[in-house]
Amino acid sequence: MNSRASANARRHAVDTGYVSTGSVERLLGDFRYRYVGTARAIIAVLSAAVAVPVAPWDGRTVTGVLALALVTWQVVYLPQTRMRPGWWVLPADFALVVGLALTQRWTVPPEYLTSGFGWVSVVVSITVIAYQWHFRRLAGAAGVTVLLAAAYAIGAGVAMPETPGVGVPLALWLLVEGALSRGLFELVRKAARHADLASTRNERARTDAESDRMMRADDEEYLATLHDTVAGTLQWVGDGVFDRPARWLSERARSDLAQVAGTVHTGVSVDAGAFAEMVGAVAAQAVTKVNLVVQVSRSLRERVASALCWAMREALANVARHARVDVAEVAARETEAAVVVTVVDRGVGFDLATVPADRHGLTRSIRERMRRVGGAARIESGPGAGTTVQLTWPEREETQREEPLSARRLLRGLRIATVCIATAVLVGRSTPTLLANLDVYLSPAGEIGGYVILLAVAAVTAFAIVRDLSLGPWAPALAVVVLAVSIVATAGVPPEHLITPVHWSYETVGWFATAVLLHRPLRELLAFQATFLTCALAQVALAGQFDQPTLARLITISVAIIGFQVTTGACGQSLSALAAEADAETEHADELRARNEIEEQLHARRRARHADLMPTIAPLLSGLADESLDPGDESVRKRCLVEAARVRRLLAERGDDDPVSAELRPGIEQAGRRGVVVDVVLAGARPTPPPQVVRELTEPILVILSLARTSARITIDGAAGRVTASARADSPPVDLLRPDGLTMHVDHFDGLTWVEVGWTSG
Repeated sequence: MNSRASANARRHAVDTGYVSTGSVERLLGDFRYRYVGTARAIIAVLSAAVAVPVAPWDGRTVTGVLALALVTWQVVYLPQTRMRPGWWVLPADFALVVGLALTQRWTVPPEYLTSGFGWVSVVVSITVIAYQWHFRRLAGAAGVTVLLAAAYAIGAGVAMPETPGVGVPLALWLLVEGALSRGLFELVRKAARHADLASTRNERARTDAESDRMMRADDEEYLATLHDTVAGTLQWVGDGVFDRPARWLSERARSDLAQVAGTVHTGVSVDAGAFAEMVGAVAAQAVTKVNLVVQVSRSLRERVASALCWAMREALANVARHARVDVAEVAARETEAAVVVTVVDRGVGFDLATVPADRHGLTRSIRERMRRVGGAARIESGPGAGTTVQLTWPEREETQREEPLSARRLLRGLRIATVCIATAVLVGRSTPTLLANLDVYLSPAGEIGGYVILLAVAAVTAFAIVRDLSLGPWAPALAVVVLAVSIVATAGVPPEHLITPVHWSYETVGWFATAVLLHRPLRELLAFQATFLTCALAQVALAGQFDQPTLARLITISVAIIGFQVTTGACGQSLSALAAEADAETEHADELRARNEIEEQLHARRRARHADLMPTIAPLLSGLADESLDPGDESVRKRCLVEAARVRRLLAERGDDDPVSAELRPGIEQAGRRGVVVDVVLAGARPTPPPQVVRELTEPILVILSLARTSARITIDGAAGRVTASARADSPPVDLLRPDGLTMHVDHFDGLTWVEVGWTSG
């Protein structure tokens, strides 16, 4: 970035006041111009619309010109607030509003000045409110507020020289309005900062949890991949399936090398064509002939497509191993809600009830692999009935998130501010009026009762906010109570005072409705305001005050009061949308960052595992791939059996009470599938060795077991802090690597090999 661009960026940061902020607070910086500016423009236009009808006869020309200027200025002002306004916009806007305040002699009738509810006071009031959001610095906002209040007081005094202080009460109230609006802004901005901090903490926690989940899933996937590739290929060679080099074996060994050193599957999308190619490649590598049908038109995430293909590959491998048929049927199709891959053979089948639950091929390579991506595997078989494996991936969201934390925090800040405004209006503005006119009201008790009820509503709402509770269905009920207070209080005001400051409840009750309905849909607040205004008009009409001047004054007052309240209610809806947008932006950025971080960790883990496993396996697979090794050679077969045993050692169950027997189980099961009779004896109280010791303790046993021809006996014994594992099998002599820190004895006699490995704790 060049120096000029850097300077512009710094000026932009200083202007907005959002330096090094999160997504919520940064978007709030845009919101404070765009939304508040729009609300100010709407109320200004509505005020200008009633300016001429209520203006003095001798000033209607001047009023029309000024009202037209105000409306025309909104055409310039409003587009500017959709972005960061230019440096000249706010000074020009300020000058126009000051001009309106100083010319009230020609634009506002005396009775409006006396009551403080003229169209100019509405414009000045909403401008004071808006400027608290436009000016970042408190000093700037306070300065323009004082100047606007002073301009209004001066203009009103000039208009009524006989009572020069007529505008002072409203000018003072403008200062209060400015303070309330500034407090609202600061509370919302503070809530935005807290939301960003909370979002950062939550995203970090989610990233850590996702990292742990991905690590576990990758471990499972890696083990499943080893089972489906290296272990199977080496075992086939060791069992003598191939008596000479073969093209299929070469391609399989080459593919195995690539797969175990491959990259981690993430969120990349695989289109329908690529998925069809993946399925076709798996079918082409199968030992048996495959009749394939692919009818999938949707894209899939890479890890889902890979899981389907790997599970399909294992199903086809099982067909080759056990079904005793030469052909299998594979169909990949989609339904309205899922992708389904089906593998069918007409072979000998098997009894599902006799298959151990921890059988690696069915459990890890098929069922658990599909489960890890949110799918499912269903297997149907029976003796003589063939086998059907159905792999289904439902197209559904894996997680459903609750309401964004940012939205809750922003709304909480706005709810606090709204309750504070409602209470301030009630205590600071309505209380003096109420107390000064108790002898005027038709029912002083009714007015005081309504006042107390509103205080109670404020207390209930404040309690809900402090306890972070939603008012739920009680919110509309409280709004009805507020409306009832308005009707009763209005009924107690003499007809001639209905459109005067004596009517204390008119400008107050709407704030309480806004406070209780802020978290509800905006239509409920609009319905309340419409009902409130209708009731007010009806009571004015019933009192015989429904004439044009009274109606004009009522509309002018309503624009100022209801406009600000509805604007605040709409603010809550807009802030919720803003928070959702910010959360989505933050989530996307964090997802990219977390994905890169997790991928780096996974690749490092895979490289470490690959380096540990491949030094002895890679030469075998490379030799089989380039046909420099003959799979019919007895020494090659022996090496393959040894390395297959090493691989299967990694496939042991991790949650077994006895880690030594758990490490040996895969080798025992594999020997059993080769027809070797294995006898296992467990004896003594065995301490638990560290994982590395368990691997070194069992590796010689697994090698002997992998070379056994017809029978083997495994003994695991323990006493006084020592564990020994021994094996006796009709296996040929073999050189075994002596593990460090362990004892090992090897003997050969009568065609048998005996080995014992021991470890002592401490």
